[in-house]
Amino acid sequence: MEAPQALEEVIERISERIWSQVGKNQPIPFIVGGSYGAAVEAFRRTNGAKCLAYNDIDVWYKSLDDEDDGKDEILQVHYERDVFPDHPDMEVNVIRLGKLQLRALIEDFDTNNVQVGYKVVPRIEDGRLVAEVADTYVSAAFEDFLQTWTIRIVNPMSGKTRATTLIRLLYKAQQLDLPYDLPPEKDLLHIFHGRWFAPKNHDKLQRLQGPYRNEIFSRFEVVKGAWHRRNKDHCPYEGTIEKTRKTMYRLLRKESDDGSRILRSRDLHDAALDRYFDVEAFVTRYDLQSPRSQATTAVDDEWDEWEVISDCDDLAWYSC
Repeated sequence: MEAPQALEEVIERISERIWSQVGKNQPIPFIVGGSYGAAVEAFRRTNGAKCLAYNDIDVWYKSLDDEDDGKDEILQVHYERDVFPDHPDMEVNVIRLGKLQLRALIEDFDTNNVQVGYKVVPRIEDGRLVAEVADTYVSAAFEDFLQTWTIRIVNPMSGKTRATTLIRLLYKAQQLDLPYDLPPEKDLLHIFHGRWFAPKNHDKLQRLQGPYRNEIFSRFEVVKGAWHRRNKDHCPYEGTIEKTRKTMYRLLRKESDDGSRILRSRDLHDAALDRYFDVEAFVTRYDLQSPRSQATTAVDDEWDEWEVISDCDDLAWYSC
């Protein structure tokens, strides 16, 4: 596995793109972090002995709009390509926020193997504008990861732990060939039952093999459903502005505590569904509520397809 791209080159290329396009030629601060930052830090700390793979590079910046100041939610996400001449396929995920706080942002990541970030600021050097790392944050959880090389969920019982957390943890463990720890069985089933995830992470799920795949499919059915958005005028994620209906996937625990089936249906057409349901979900009135507190479920009188009505902020389209 090759060494990560040099941090100096990455921030130089990203600053050129961010400052010219997002900043409208203003040199704004930004943060680079996640799996790329983890790869850089692991390579440094082990003198090149450990090379961690990363699939893209995540960048956060503060909105220039005064009305966005201080907002907690993600305001916009878009994707930049062809940023690096030597790595033209490396995608940069650019995230606009209402505030830019390095430590708070990094500690909000859900697994210990990615809690690294660099705050980049502009400065003048020899009469020209350059980008430099002003601050580096490495969490205690990542320090522990560097000692154990074991991937863990940082705070599994928090409300921010999602189906994507489990999928990405297993995907990274498989990709990096590293050990991992999961929550105790009872907690694991409770945390992830009923959780939704987007097609991007469904693709990762489909690439899991052997024991990694079995961690999910031995416990959960994977059901395809549809989300609707109340706010049809705004969605922060690129490519979804015009879509009011989006295919999503959901984890459903295979059995309840008394051994009865969790997934109830009027008719699944007796297809050869095995453990994976590649069909629209049909449910009864007893299994309708989404685990997200602000989501409600609408099902017509004929028990038609499962459609969860949710604000855009409830959707986990993006993950690092």
